Amino acid sequence: MADSTTQPLIYFDRSRWECDLQCRRMRYLQYEYLGEGCRLPSYGWELGFGGGWHEGARILHESDDILAAVAAAKSYFQPYADTMAEWFQLESMLLLEGLLRGWDRSTARNRLLQEYETVDNERELVYNERFPFVFACRPDQILRHRRTGKLAYVEFKTTNSVKAEWFRQWKRAPQLLATTLAVRQIYGEDLDHVILQPLYKGYESKTGEQNRLESVFTYAWRSLMGTTTQWVAKRPTSWKGWDRVRADEIGYPAWLGCIGQEAIDAAIPVTQPIYMEPKMVENWWQQASQREAEIATSRSQLIPYEAALQAEDWTAEERQQLRAGRDEILNKTFQQNFKMCEPTWGKGCQFLNACWLEHIGDNPLAAGYEVRQSHHETESVVKEANRQSTTNKGVDNNE
Repeated sequence: MADSTTQPLIYFDRSRWECDLQCRRMRYLQYEYLGEGCRLPSYGWELGFGGGWHEGARILHESDDILAAVAAAKSYFQPYADTMAEWFQLESMLLLEGLLRGWDRSTARNRLLQEYETVDNERELVYNERFPFVFACRPDQILRHRRTGKLAYVEFKTTNSVKAEWFRQWKRAPQLLATTLAVRQIYGEDLDHVILQPLYKGYESKTGEQNRLESVFTYAWRSLMGTTTQWVAKRPTSWKGWDRVRADEIGYPAWLGCIGQEAIDAAIPVTQPIYMEPKMVENWWQQASQREAEIATSRSQLIPYEAALQAEDWTAEERQQLRAGRDEILNKTFQQNFKMCEPTWGKGCQFLNACWLEHIGDNPLAAGYEVRQSHHETESVVKEANRQSTTNKGVDNNE
C-alpha cells in the first residue's frame, strides 16, 4: 500500500460516507475523533439487531442450517440485549428469530435460490484503483444469475417501513453505487444489478403501561370458536372474540404456521432489480473522493487540538483558545446539521452532548463515550500502512 515516498492512504467506507450525508459533525465524532471515532455504549440496538440478523443470515446461506443460524444471531445480539428492559429484550429476540425463520421460508428467498447461484457471502471488497483512496464494503451476497451468467449484489435491510417511499431512496443510494466499483475490480466484470431485500421489523407501540414490538413475528390475533381456531396477522376490524397472542406462547417454528405464508411474504416481499447507471456511479465517486480528501486534510489539522483538550491543566483562557482553533476547523469541514440533533420523529443524535456541552466535547471519552470498534479489516490495514509510512519518513529525515 503506502510507502515512504507516497502520501498517506485515504480510507473510507459506506457507513462513514452515509453518516457524512446525515450530519458532518456526526461523521467527525463517530469516525474521525482521535483517528478512531467514538460512540455511546447504549446507542446500539439497531446496530446490534441488524448485525445479529446478518450473522444469522450468513450462517444460513452457507450451511442451510436454520437452527445454527438462529443460535448465531442471538449470540451476536445478546450483549446489546443485556442493556434493555426485560420485555424489550424478550420481544427483540422473538423478532430476530422470526425474521430469520421468515426469510428461510419466504417466497423471496426461494426465488433467489431458483434464479441465482451464490458467489460470495459477506466478503469484504476493496476498491483502490485510484490512489490514494481505499474504499471498503461488505456486500451481503454476490450472486450469479443462472440464465444470463451476470453478477448481482444482494443487500438485506431490516426496516420499519416497506412503503414505496422507502424503496425509491435506494435507486441512487451511495452504498449501491460504491459497491459496483468494488465488484468490478475484485471479480473483473461489471455488476449487472442490485437486489434490495427489505425485512419488515414493525415498530414499537405503547398503550397505557404496555409496550410492544408490533410485528407479525412477535404478535398475532387468535379466535377460539368452539373446536375451531382462527389466526390473523393483523388485528381484525371487528375484533370482539379475538385475543392478542405473543409468539412465545406458541413458540418457533410453529408460530410461522399460525401467521401463514401470506403474512411472511408481506413482511419479506419480493422486490425488483435495481440498475446502477455508470454515469451516476462515476459522479458519486468524484464527489466522494473530493470530500474524503478534504476530511483527511482537516483530520491531520485536528490532531494537536484533540490531544491538548484532553489535558486538564489549562487555564480557562488557554482552553478557550484551543477550542477556538479546533472549532474553526470543525465549522469549515464538519458543519452541524441541526435537524439531526433532536428530530421530531425517531431517536435523537447520540452526540448531542458532545456537540453542545463544551466540557464533554473536549474529551468525550471521559464523559461516557467509548472508542468505536471497526468492523472492516481493511481499515486496520490502511492505518498500519500509514503508520509505518510516517515512521519511515521520520527515519529518513533523521538520516
